[in-house]
Amino acid sequence: MRLTDKEIDSISQDLDMGMVCFIHRKTGEVVLYPDPDKFDLEFDIDTDDWDEPINKVARDSNNFVQIYAMESHESFEVMEDFTHSLPDSEFKENLFKVLSERKPFRNFKDLIDISDIRDDWFSFKSEAERKFVEHQIERKNEIIELEDEFEGTTTKSKPLNEIFDEDQLRLLAILKERFEKFESRHPHIEWETVVEKLKTPPENMDSIMAMENTGGEPDVVDFGDFLSDGAIYFIDCSEQSPTKRRSLCYDSKALESRKKNKPENSVEDAADEMGIKLLNEWEYSKLQKFGPFDTKTSSWLQTPDEIRELGGAIFGDYRYGRTFIYHNGAESYYAARGFRGIVVLD
Repeated sequence: MRLTDKEIDSISQDLDMGMVCFIHRKTGEVVLYPDPDKFDLEFDIDTDDWDEPINKVARDSNNFVQIYAMESHESFEVMEDFTHSLPDSEFKENLFKVLSERKPFRNFKDLIDISDIRDDWFSFKSEAERKFVEHQIERKNEIIELEDEFEGTTTKSKPLNEIFDEDQLRLLAILKERFEKFESRHPHIEWETVVEKLKTPPENMDSIMAMENTGGEPDVVDFGDFLSDGAIYFIDCSEQSPTKRRSLCYDSKALESRKKNKPENSVEDAADEMGIKLLNEWEYSKLQKFGPFDTKTSSWLQTPDEIRELGGAIFGDYRYGRTFIYHNGAESYYAARGFRGIVVLD
C-alpha cells in the first residue's frame, strides 16, 4: 500500500472536505465518497454519482482499509499547537482565550479570518493533516505486514488463521506490534505465551477488541513480583484516558440521580458491556511506573464501597511528576475523564 506524496496530499485535502477514504491493501487504489455523517446522501448530493465507489468498497471490504480524518480533539490540538508556535502578542493571548471558552472552533476561525496570519494557519493545518494521514498509512502497512506474517504462523495446535477470525487476526497484529514496541512493560513475558492465553475463552478477544476500538491501546503489563500467579494482564495503556469512553458518570445509581443533562452511560455499565474491570487504585499506581499516563486527562477508578456509600467516587491522573488520586461526586462527568480497564487471561 505505497502512495506518492501527491496522493497523500490529495487524501488529506479530501478528508478535510468531508470525504470518506479507503485504500486497497494490495493494489493501492484510492476510493473516495462523501461521508454520510457529514452529508445527507439523499438531498445534498446526487447519490447515483457515488454508487460505484460505495459498492466497490462494500464488495471487497476485506481488502480495503479506511483512512480517517482527525477527530475534534485532534483538530483542537492542532489549533493549540499553532497558537503555541506564535510569538508572544495580544493576538496570541486572544487565541488562547477563545480556545478555553465555548465554541472554540468557530471563534478561533473568526479570529484567524480577520488576521494577517490566515495563510500561515492554513499551511500549518494542511501540514498537520498531511502528517496525520501519512502516519495512518505507515501504521496500516505495518499491520498488513504482520497479518501476512500470521497467515503461516501456528500455535501448539493449529495455524492462527484457523483459530482467530479476520478481525481478531488484525487485532492480534496490532497487539503484537505494541507488545514489541513497549517491551519494558513486560520484559519477562514471551509473545507466544500471550497468544496461547488468548486462544480461550473467545470472550477475552472480544473484550480486548472493545478496549482497542474505544481508544484504550491495550497492552500486556507485568507487575513482576507483585503478582506471580502466571496470568497475563491486558491493561489500557493509551497515553491519555481512552477517547471514546469519556463524559461518563461513575455508575448506574449516579446516572439515575441526575435529573437533567444525563451522560450517555456510566463507567461501570460501560465496563460491564465491554467485559472488562475498572483499574483499582493500586493497579493504576503500578501502571504509572510504565508511563506517565493521564498527563492531560484523568481516569475513573474502582471505588471502595465506603466511599461510594457517601456519594463519592475516585479517579487518578499524573501531574507535576507524580500520581494523584482524587475524589468527585459519582454523578459528575467531564470531557477529559474516561476510564481504564483490565482483562486477566488466566
